[in-house]
Amino acid sequence: MKTYLKAFAFLALILIGPCILQGFHAASRTAYASVTNPQSAQSNTALDSIGVEWSNIFSLIDAYYIDPVDHYACFQKTQAEGLSACLDPWSEYFSAKQWKEFNEVVSGNYAGVGMVLEPDADRLKLFPFPGEPAARAGIIANDVLLSVGTTKVTQARNYSESDVKRVVDLIRGNAGTAIAVTVLRGGSVIGPISITREHVTAPSVTYQEVKPLAGSASSPNAGYVKISFFGPSTAAEFQTALTNLTKNGKINRFFIFDLRGDGGGEVNAALSMLEMLAPADGSLMLTEKFKDHSKEKVAAKKGAFGDAHGVILVDGFTASASEMFSGTLQDWGKFKLVGEHTYGKGVAQTSFPLQWPPSADSPWLKLTVLHYLVGNGRKPIVLGKGLIPDYNVSGVLSPAEIKQLQKDMKTQDPTKPYLDPAVDKQLEKALELSTH
Repeated sequence: MKTYLKAFAFLALILIGPCILQGFHAASRTAYASVTNPQSAQSNTALDSIGVEWSNIFSLIDAYYIDPVDHYACFQKTQAEGLSACLDPWSEYFSAKQWKEFNEVVSGNYAGVGMVLEPDADRLKLFPFPGEPAARAGIIANDVLLSVGTTKVTQARNYSESDVKRVVDLIRGNAGTAIAVTVLRGGSVIGPISITREHVTAPSVTYQEVKPLAGSASSPNAGYVKISFFGPSTAAEFQTALTNLTKNGKINRFFIFDLRGDGGGEVNAALSMLEMLAPADGSLMLTEKFKDHSKEKVAAKKGAFGDAHGVILVDGFTASASEMFSGTLQDWGKFKLVGEHTYGKGVAQTSFPLQWPPSADSPWLKLTVLHYLVGNGRKPIVLGKGLIPDYNVSGVLSPAEIKQLQKDMKTQDPTKPYLDPAVDKQLEKALELSTH
C-alpha cells in the first residue's frame, strides 16, 4: 500500500492495484474543462451545493467512465453503499481530507505503522515494510487482519477501495501513539499486537547484489531489485539501482525484479522504467483503450539497459501498474515470471477535482477510464486471472519458515531488501535460473 501525486489540473491516470497506493500522470486543464466547468455553489443552501456536486460527478461519469451509467440508480446505490457499488471497485469519491491523506501515503512519507493492506476477497492481508513499526512488532507478510483495537474488520462481502480506506483510517494516527491489531496466521489467531506509530519514509526501490546458489560459484552474481510501489521518485531510484548494480560488471545484466505485494502506482513511473529496459527502438509498451479511442505508448529508442534479462517475482498481490510492467517485460521475451498468478487488474483510473480551480477544500472523483493491453503482443490483463508465471512456485511458508521470517524482519534494515533463499523458495528458483 502506498500513494502518490503532484500537479495542477491533472486528470491523474493511474494503474493501481487493490491497494491504497495509487499514482497519476498529468493532463491539461483544457481536457477537464472540455467536459464540464464545475461551479462553486454561490447559493447559501446546502441542497444547491449538493446538486452542483452531483451534476459535476455525473458529467464526468458520462464523459469518461468506461461503461454507461443510469444516473438515478447510481445515486440510490451510492447512498447505501458508496460510489463503488454504483461503478466498479476502483472508482471512488474523496473528501478533501481523504484526498490529502491519500497523497501523503502515495508519497511514501507519512505517520503510520509501515505496512500495506491488500484486499483478498472478503479479507485484508498485511504486508509490512522491513524494519518499520509493524514488522518490528511481529507482523509478517500475508497475515490476515481481524481487528483494529476493538473494531472487527472482517466482513461478509468483498472489500472495495472505500472499505479499505475506512480500515486505514482506523490504523493511521499521530506518531508516538499506539494501536493494537489482531491477525490470523496459518489458522491461528495472533494478538492483540501493539504497534507504536512512527513517521514512515518508505523507499519504493531497494537493491542488492546477490551471490549464486551454493554449487554455482562460477556463475555471475545477480542484481536483485525490490520495487514496493510506483511513486514519484521510483523511476529515478530504479535507474540508480541498475546503474550501481552494473557499474562493476559483476552481474552480467541478469536482474531479479521483485514485485510481490506491489499493488501498482504511477503509470508514468512504470513507463519510464520500461523505457530504460526497451530491447529495441519502437518497442510497444502499452496500449490504452479509452471509451472512444485507443492510444499506444512506445519506447522511442533502445533503453540504456536494453540488454538486461532475468526474472520477475510475482504473486496474487502484484497488480495494475506492476502487472503492466511485468507483463510487458515478459512479452518482450527478456524476463521470465516466477511465483503465482498476479491479481488481474487491466483497467486504469483518472482523478478529477470536483471544484474548479481545485483548492485544499476540493473533493475529488476517481473514475475507471480505460482498459489496457501490454507489450508488443497487446496482451490483456484478465481480472482474477492476471499474468501466468513461466514458473509456478508457491509462496506459502512452513511454520519454521514463518518463525524465521518474523525474527529476521524485526531487525531488517528498511533501506535494504530481505534476501534468504532458504526461506524464500521463489527467490531460490530465480537464483537457480540465473545460472542457466
